Amino acid sequence: DRLILQSLTNVFIRDGWDVETCQDGNEALGKIEKEEYHCVLLDIRMPGLDGTQVMTSIRAAEAKCSSRKQHVVVMTGYADENAIVRIFELGASDYIQKPFDIQALLKKTNACIAAEEFISDYGRLGPENETGLMAFKKIRKNYDSASVLRKAELLEKEIGIRLNHIRGCTYDTGFWKGNIENPIGVAQVPLGLVGPIAVNGKYAQGEFWVPMATTEGALTLTYDLGSRLLSMAGPVEAEVLSKVVHISPMFLIVSDEDKRVGAFIDSHYEEVKKIAEADSRHTKLIGIEKHRINNQFVLKFKYDTADAHGLNMINHATFYACKYIQAKTEANFYHRSHYSGVKHHSWVNEDEGYGRIVRARGVVCQKALGRLKVSARKMKDFFDRCVECGTAAKIKSVNVHAANGLAAIFIACGQDVADLSSAHTCATTVEIVKEGNDLLIQVVLRNLLVATVGGGTGLGTQSECLNIMGCLGTGKSDKFAEIIAAIVLAGEFPTAAAVINETYVDIHDKYGRNKSKLVT
Repeated sequence: DRLILQSLTNVFIRDGWDVETCQDGNEALGKIEKEEYHCVLLDIRMPGLDGTQVMTSIRAAEAKCSSRKQHVVVMTGYADENAIVRIFELGASDYIQKPFDIQALLKKTNACIAAEEFISDYGRLGPENETGLMAFKKIRKNYDSASVLRKAELLEKEIGIRLNHIRGCTYDTGFWKGNIENPIGVAQVPLGLVGPIAVNGKYAQGEFWVPMATTEGALTLTYDLGSRLLSMAGPVEAEVLSKVVHISPMFLIVSDEDKRVGAFIDSHYEEVKKIAEADSRHTKLIGIEKHRINNQFVLKFKYDTADAHGLNMINHATFYACKYIQAKTEANFYHRSHYSGVKHHSWVNEDEGYGRIVRARGVVCQKALGRLKVSARKMKDFFDRCVECGTAAKIKSVNVHAANGLAAIFIACGQDVADLSSAHTCATTVEIVKEGNDLLIQVVLRNLLVATVGGGTGLGTQSECLNIMGCLGTGKSDKFAEIIAAIVLAGEFPTAAAVINETYVDIHDKYGRNKSKLVT
């Protein structure tokens, strides 16, 4: 409608916008393909291509060119629920129903430019007087090998220190884009090999060499010893018991938002699910829990992310699902609430599980215990006392040093190391078997988040480390999780034995101290 088009143009010009108008969907698509806009205002019903067809074409072009997503606000004068769901599947920034209040429309469009400005500012250096590296600033965002090397040289000049080893990378540094910003080189961490460890799991079956990256002496020695001693009694039994990751946005309760949002979720769950799953083949929404916490109505979106770590995916999925809920209920939300305990230790997650719950157990036979100079009864006594003392310190899941093994595997295999904040949750238990001579040991990891696709798993050494175990790519993450649990198990009892037989300090004195050596 030309009259409505002209009226809206006048409104936006008065609000300070530069405005370009189009008469139909084909004309709109032609302009959007040639120019980037702070905001695109689309009607669902237009001559030629309709709004959903234009958005589909925009997103396809963006995906092909790996360009940023255009902010799109959609308006409609008729309640076609399928079309509304579809525009949020395609990542609409917002939606408004005709007839609408002009101030409400301006608020939605102005939010787009505010988001653009924030994103732009987020990637900028601080004030010029913060650093003298003007040449550095010019190539700061570059990923090509020459620029990475040049940045290291400029930094050397600025700080007066040679950076010989940071420069070392054996492949095109352009692959780092999406993994790090402002790259200058690599942090070289020693890489060791443990095993082989025999595993009889649902997904991991056979003998596996396991790479571990660490600067802590005696660590790989401990896990290697444990792997070999466990094999004397047969393979480690391992099993993924459950798998779920979640994120919990909160809707703000001012009046009855909890009732409106709760009722909407109950009656429109399939539409919300469709939007949440639209942008990734790895993302499957398996449920939404509802929790009222004072003046917040928290929705815990629970997902299966297949072989991906998935946090970025579920952030994206949940955000657009919530934008749809907001558009339909007029309830405001914050995308994150901390209720999911992401990058935190959470007792709720420890009880219910987060990521994967994985169990591994094996027998340390009498002969293996003899090599460690301990008995099954001594080990049982030590573990029981540790659980009692750990419980008194409010530790719910007591283990010997599970975080050591997890950290070394995470670093080697391109995992999100910050997830150790929750992944370290491990309960180690033992019992005496075979007439008091052997020790049955079990670990249960309740918050294990791992990936075999995406993130850092595709980089050079990281992909090679995953490949050593046959765990690179689609369909391998459960296998990887079972191997990790088996390795964590292998590290528990040798360290406990060293404490019992009073060799722990001597072992670390011999293997765990790089005495005052400095690589230059």
